[in-house]
Amino acid sequence: MQTRQVDERALWRPRGWPYIVGSGLLLGFSFPPYPLPVLAWVAFVPLLWRWQEISSTRRIGVEAFVTSLIACGVAFHWVLFHVEVATTLASLGGLVLMAFFWSLPWVAADWVRRRTSLGWGLVGLVSGYLTLELFLSIGEWALPWALIGHTQAAAFPFNQVADLIGTPGLSLWVWGLNLTAFGLLHAWLPASPSRTIRAGAIASILLLVGAPLAYNAWLTSDSPPSSKSTEALLVQPGTPPTDWADLHDDRRVDRLMALSDSALAHDDASSDLVIWPETALPVFSSPEERRSLYRRLQSWTERQDVALLTGANVPIDPRNEEALFFNSAFLFAPGAAPQQYDKIHLVPFAERVPLVDRFSALRALSVPAGGIASYQPGHEVRALKTTDFTLGPQICFESVFGRHAARYADGSSSADFLVTLSHDGWWGPTIGHRQHLDFTRLRAIETRRPLAMVTVSGTTALLEPSGRSTLEIGWMESTAQRVSLPHASGTTFYARHGEWMSIIPVAVFIALLGFGVLRSPRRSQPGHRQQRRLGDTLPIRES
Repeated sequence: MQTRQVDERALWRPRGWPYIVGSGLLLGFSFPPYPLPVLAWVAFVPLLWRWQEISSTRRIGVEAFVTSLIACGVAFHWVLFHVEVATTLASLGGLVLMAFFWSLPWVAADWVRRRTSLGWGLVGLVSGYLTLELFLSIGEWALPWALIGHTQAAAFPFNQVADLIGTPGLSLWVWGLNLTAFGLLHAWLPASPSRTIRAGAIASILLLVGAPLAYNAWLTSDSPPSSKSTEALLVQPGTPPTDWADLHDDRRVDRLMALSDSALAHDDASSDLVIWPETALPVFSSPEERRSLYRRLQSWTERQDVALLTGANVPIDPRNEEALFFNSAFLFAPGAAPQQYDKIHLVPFAERVPLVDRFSALRALSVPAGGIASYQPGHEVRALKTTDFTLGPQICFESVFGRHAARYADGSSSADFLVTLSHDGWWGPTIGHRQHLDFTRLRAIETRRPLAMVTVSGTTALLEPSGRSTLEIGWMESTAQRVSLPHASGTTFYARHGEWMSIIPVAVFIALLGFGVLRSPRRSQPGHRQQRRLGDTLPIRES
């Protein structure tokens, strides 16, 4: 009799590829706008099954990375179609980095299970994922685009619980379904003796699926209409991104104003608000030219008796050759001074290089995504107000930050409705602009606020508090559409307490890591032939 260890260097055994590719494709196609959110409910099951065949932490890390790379390629390949080649190359690096991040919870979970047990390893896997999602949502490196909860952005019968648990809670819910399905699969094996486990797994699945459905039915029967609304005009110019990238072209203002004037002239009822997209106002080299434009817009709002919300690039110090800019939203209203909100969450490297304030040499890594690579972040979430309404502005990918939107529904900066100003045309007619709209749906649900999304080239849309669209202006359409934005009041459980959905998993993950440090790795007993199961590290005996 001779004992040999499983060859840990064989990272690419053919038998592993069906699990890797299966999980990668299931997870990738579960993200919108693919209409298959239910795939996320079982997307991790093949990789979990593969985990039980692997006795190497290094190997599960590599295979989880490849799985994640496949998922990122399917769901987010559109980032490789940017009009700027440099941005495309940087985006490719971003996809690889995202896949690497997604593999880290598997490595940590395998380390935990070797020092504790299978159950704690699974707890470590889920809490590790949610911890990763938190860190992808804060700080200068924040890029929460690929949160697992976003897979359910268009699953309306199930995602209405987001006003209670937010997107982090949806991520936890998706993981709960995966673990329950994995347990049910194990319980259904002929070697499994426990009918109790089968019944428990089936009951858990029914509860996880049924509870959101019941909550959705209860909401549908208890939704009184709003007594007040704002009549708004959503203006999408349909301008190609290469033309829009000319920051000093003031003809875009003329075009937007002409579209607005035409719609207002043919409007049977009066409008209260006109909304233009992100960076609609040109950049002028002199402060006097900029003030002249502001006076023109102020005069226009008073002549039309309507408020105007518009995006703008605002230089902080025009005299500086390497001028920093704010990516801002301005609200002009008759008889009132203009109000300004500055974008807080900037796209890493595309709008701002992380840590550039401390290490100025990092500025060389910037990749101008829209003509400007040196933005300065704003400092506060600020609602913009008139005497008739209060709106919560979000600029571009800020609408994938759940806690940002929740600030407009927590009472201190309460808004009647939300507005997202964006320019999603840099990636052409790919799925990117549709995916951004779908992710934004969750902000409407989490805050129970109607949300108007206005873009340069598409998709401009009006979302109900349920996240469903009542208007969508298609790709490269040049038009202005009138919509009604019902006023919402009050707050949601997620807006008040949503941070706990992120803090608790972090505490659990840190506690597990601390406990694992105090434990020695579990070792198998030599001389015994044992069944290989998830969590075991076993020798194989052969004659």
